[in-house]
Amino acid sequence: MALRKLGVVKTIVETVGMDIGHVWDDLVFLNHTGLILQFTDQEDTMRIHRNYEGESSILERAIDLLKETARLYAMTFLDGEEFRISQGDDEELRLEFLGTNR
Repeated sequence: MALRKLGVVKTIVETVGMDIGHVWDDLVFLNHTGLILQFTDQEDTMRIHRNYEGESSILERAIDLLKETARLYAMTFLDGEEFRISQGDDEELRLEFLGTNR
């Protein structure tokens, strides 16, 4: 498994005016954006997943900004999948990747 450049990713996210809400395993949840970043097997590459309920034009602008800024830090952010977050009967959050991208 490749090293995870969480510090660099945090810098990229903060440079574009966003912030990280939570990190879990290989996922980085961005606050108030409808986006999740995912580390890949390549240390300089991440995937950007988008909430399927999000406003397309707003998400596209945010994704473009993240991609552009990532290049300045020798990172590549690739399009990921759409996802859905729901709450089950057990009050746990469920994250489902839908396998699609707009």
